[in-house]
Amino acid sequence: MTVNIIAPYNFVPLSKKVFAPDWAYSVSHDVPLKDSVSGFIDLELTNHGDICVGARKDSQDRVVWARDPEDENRLVIPGSSVKGMLRNVLEIVSLARLTPESMYQVRKFWYRELLSDSVYMKEYNSYDRCCGWLKYDDSTKEWKVRLSKNKHSLVKIFDDDLNKFLGLTGNNRIINHDPAKKADKQDNAQAKYEKALKSRYRLDLNQKIKVLCIPVPPAGYTEGFDKVDGSSVSLANTGDASDDSNMVGYVVFSNYRVASTKSIPDQQAKAYSYVFPADNLSDPIKVESSKVELFTGSSNSESVQKTYNYLREHQNRELGIPVWAFLNKDNNEIKALGFARMPRLVCRYDTQDVTAAHQTAEGDWKLVNECYFSLPEVMFGTVRKEFGQISFKSRISFSDMTSDRISGGDLEDSMPLVLNSPKPSFYNMYLEDAQTYSSGAKPPIAAGFKRYRCQENSTTGNAGKDSVTSILEVLKNKKTFIGKIMFHNLKKEELGALLWCLSFGESLKDTENSQFYHSLGHGKPYGLGAVQFKGITVKVADYDSFDMKVLPSEELNNMMESFAALMDKEFEKIGAKNYFWKNSVQVEFLKSLARLHHNYNVANSLVYNELGDFRLIKKAGLSIPGVERLNSNDKISRKISVDPSAKLNREQLAEKYFGNVNYNSFIDGNPRMPNYYEECKTWSQEKLEAIKAEAEKQEKLSEISCEVLRDFISKFNGNLEVLPSVVQAPDIRQFLMDMIKAPQVNDDDKVQLESILKSGWFSKFVNVSNKKNKDERKALVRQVKEKHGIQ
Repeated sequence: MTVNIIAPYNFVPLSKKVFAPDWAYSVSHDVPLKDSVSGFIDLELTNHGDICVGARKDSQDRVVWARDPEDENRLVIPGSSVKGMLRNVLEIVSLARLTPESMYQVRKFWYRELLSDSVYMKEYNSYDRCCGWLKYDDSTKEWKVRLSKNKHSLVKIFDDDLNKFLGLTGNNRIINHDPAKKADKQDNAQAKYEKALKSRYRLDLNQKIKVLCIPVPPAGYTEGFDKVDGSSVSLANTGDASDDSNMVGYVVFSNYRVASTKSIPDQQAKAYSYVFPADNLSDPIKVESSKVELFTGSSNSESVQKTYNYLREHQNRELGIPVWAFLNKDNNEIKALGFARMPRLVCRYDTQDVTAAHQTAEGDWKLVNECYFSLPEVMFGTVRKEFGQISFKSRISFSDMTSDRISGGDLEDSMPLVLNSPKPSFYNMYLEDAQTYSSGAKPPIAAGFKRYRCQENSTTGNAGKDSVTSILEVLKNKKTFIGKIMFHNLKKEELGALLWCLSFGESLKDTENSQFYHSLGHGKPYGLGAVQFKGITVKVADYDSFDMKVLPSEELNNMMESFAALMDKEFEKIGAKNYFWKNSVQVEFLKSLARLHHNYNVANSLVYNELGDFRLIKKAGLSIPGVERLNSNDKISRKISVDPSAKLNREQLAEKYFGNVNYNSFIDGNPRMPNYYEECKTWSQEKLEAIKAEAEKQEKLSEISCEVLRDFISKFNGNLEVLPSVVQAPDIRQFLMDMIKAPQVNDDDKVQLESILKSGWFSKFVNVSNKKNKDERKALVRQVKEKHGIQ
């Protein structure tokens, strides 16, 4: 069966060249940047066709528009929606670094693919598997596991035998697969434990049973195991122990095992629970807390978390929680834990690994994540989460955009639409070259920035269950929305970048004929949300007339060209002198996806693959579909054709920022940064030397015998940072003269310093030898303080 990937979105590939503006640490709301401008942009937004920018759900559970509070007949697009849309475009065209937060947050992935040649089966078969008991040791504050050394370590008790022993009938029976129930309604482990607890024996994890084990040899893909003889099951007596044919243990349940709805033999083969041994266990083995947290924490599935929470409250009082341990075959090291014998395994790489691999030098991700700032972050603002103190406030703000008045026929309810889409776990689309989150010795490469294809027409999409569909209040007719963008202290290249994002680099003289569209609002997979900006007017502050002036379109186009020239220079730095930014893969992909696509799957209303296709796609190793070039049917290559030497790294950081006064004072003023430096000692010898020099400087400063000068200096806090010669001056008189020349010292303080220099008291003070009596020196200091009114 032939299958192709069907998706309404694609990914703009990542650039190996990441642009981090070197003026980042000079950005301020208070101090103007050189040649910066402030003002606002008046603009109009027009929808091409159907659109819904929902604000809330109404009483009928429809996603509805926000309205102008002063006029219910005017629709409102929140400024935050426009801001997010433009920021995504800027991330792409400014060659910004892809962060986990940019796309799907930092998260781990779990997988279980039961294909014979799958990565999962290869990893699964590389482990030894053993049942055991996990318990937290309060005395040592450690997790420990006791593994089975019992001859009967894989014992299955089938549902019919267990129900007969417990006396359960009808709906109270414990069964793995109930043909009358859908997969999501089958009993989970907790439901099975609760049914057993209500049986005639009130069976739980503290009630032992004794069973006769019958060996079952391997058959096909099924490994050998011990089957419980149903006629032999009984409650264990005190003193009962396992032997060659009998085992004493506890019944352990698992969540629903997927079984064929059409194959009775398959359902019967999977209709069992386990019996875990109560004796012949190993001594307690320490388990790293990180491994326990990994398999019980929020990164794992909801069903696993529910099972853990239940078992933690109902565990065996002596042994703890029943688990399966996966051991390294060479040294028996515990690699993973699970509640099933074939559990989902955690992928080798997470989103942090994937987003960093392509754009950051190996081992430098943490440093880059804290200290590098891309153009969108510098313009739109950001907060570094690790320390919480490194942040930029946005210099661009967006008003809400309000529409023309609407009439009765402008709005219409959509068909029920499934708004969920494939997640990053669908690696055939989210990773380059059909890699997986566990394949390869190095992390795979993220596909890039996700973009929905702008479409000429809308479609109803795949059918879905009522529980996962939504009805949208759709604006059917073309309307114009009016709003403003306010900007403050933007460099001309930055304003040019913003204008480029609004128009996709098209001349602002003729926005009416642009072929490119943005995607906005709900229902983008179904062709909704294609919009354009028009009527762009830029007004900036004119400090000569104390008024606002309108910038001509020629000047605005020049600003966009200055942004393009800035990006071209970045390519030149990596040796791509004949390779211009406007021809980059990123710009070509963005523009290709931004043009209108005609009749994309409208005929058959198929927006995504059917559920059954995803298994075939993974088995076939299919990867991201191609994207056509503008005005051509040729596919754009996803391969990056520039020198890959531009990955963000430690040396670039030192070269770019460490000479910047604002950066140094900013970092030095952060109380948590010293610990960070300690963690990153290896990444910048230059900065470490600077820290050492600073410590030596402070030591010298503390040795200056004139206390009044130290008191005076302390008033300036960090201003000594700009006077590197001050602390090396061997002569205190020269020290004061340098202070007088410093531009950071105000005029009143300069007068005071000059007075000290000319003072007889000062002359007498500096002539005091270090070997003189300390009391005499203190007296001189008091006299200088009193003379000049220094506290």
